Amino acid sequence: MNCSRRPWFDIAKLVVLITFSFVASLSLYAQTSAPATFTVLHNFTGGLDGYTPMHGLTMDREGNFYGAAGPTAAFRLEQNSSGWVLTPIYQFTIPWLPAPYGQYPDGEMTVAPDGSLYGGASYGGPSCIADGGCGSVFHLRPEASACNSSLCSWAENDIYDFPASHSVGPSGRFVQDNAGNLFGVTSNGGQYGVGSIYELSPNNGSWNYSLLFSFVGGADGWGIGGGLVSDTFGNLYGAASQGGDGYGTIFELSPVGNSWVESTVYTFTGFSDGQYPYGGVSIDRAGNLFGATFEGGDNGGGTVFELTPSAEGWQFSLLYSFTGYPGGGTGPNGQPAIDSAGNLYGTTTYQGDNGIGSVFELSPTANGWVYRELHSFADADGWSPQGTPVLGLDGSIYGTARYGGTENGGCGGPGCGTIWKVTP
Repeated sequence: MNCSRRPWFDIAKLVVLITFSFVASLSLYAQTSAPATFTVLHNFTGGLDGYTPMHGLTMDREGNFYGAAGPTAAFRLEQNSSGWVLTPIYQFTIPWLPAPYGQYPDGEMTVAPDGSLYGGASYGGPSCIADGGCGSVFHLRPEASACNSSLCSWAENDIYDFPASHSVGPSGRFVQDNAGNLFGVTSNGGQYGVGSIYELSPNNGSWNYSLLFSFVGGADGWGIGGGLVSDTFGNLYGAASQGGDGYGTIFELSPVGNSWVESTVYTFTGFSDGQYPYGGVSIDRAGNLFGATFEGGDNGGGTVFELTPSAEGWQFSLLYSFTGYPGGGTGPNGQPAIDSAGNLYGTTTYQGDNGIGSVFELSPTANGWVYRELHSFADADGWSPQGTPVLGLDGSIYGTARYGGTENGGCGGPGCGTIWKVTP
């Protein structure tokens, strides 16, 4: 039996393998490098739909989105057979007119299990009314009776009005636990006037307020924004945009017995780690925290970072540094969204090809994190994206732009803003 190999067969086989590998690599490159698809879902007009949204969206279980456009309107965005439709659901009073109820919604709203909404208003309420009000926490829900109009207003109820004596200016999104308790932050107020963390607990149709922690404004930070996130143990996490060493902190508030204990997870140095984490943090299933800074980093344009818990404490990792521009303040002002594969999605305020904002993706690989710009805003599709992007049920990223769009309305030259969608 002749066991010698046939050279021509081996060469042909090698050619086939090389060709297959080349085609496979081209296919992989095409999948990872395909351009993202950007779509404007709504151009704000400055009418009943509101104008210049300063915060991101919130999604319910059915994939509908909710948000607030400027100081005046709360809205619902849903998809039907004809496309995406925005419906105003509540009109807030103009904030410079004193009112006995909440004005100027501040932060993304929280969707309750029953589909109603909770949010914070930074002005209004019966306290401090001569100065515009100290703010309130409001509840929005559809009217009990059937509505035959496309512009049916939801019922609004202030579940708590802040007095000047202990907290002022609720800010950012809430955490709601399984018992229905709400946990939130104020950007100022508290015992020392520089911010606080509080709890609202339902009690037979009313709500009980508890002050959990007052920031001192030193090593613990101040200028609390972006709201809170929680882990599976009930610990709360957030960001102070100022304080610490002067550039902000990440904090943890933990339940211990019948009290709460605050600790600083990380203090920013203002160097390569960045400075001013305005948007709070996100948390993944493993308890890792992800966030972004508005300025600083290796290139001066802000950073994206990760904080990992360990036996030695929290470990800081710099994931990406954005390129800075003269004047600073061009990076992210919201925390990144996390998908099931661990990819991060976020926006920058004044980055991208046109210097008016971008949408980006950061993907973990064996060789580190890979940055990809998904979209650069170009005025007609919006500019200066705000808040935290949201991952839709279809895997696309949804968010708002504060200015730009095709409708100027009563907003003047910059435009009234947009709601957008990016499909990676």
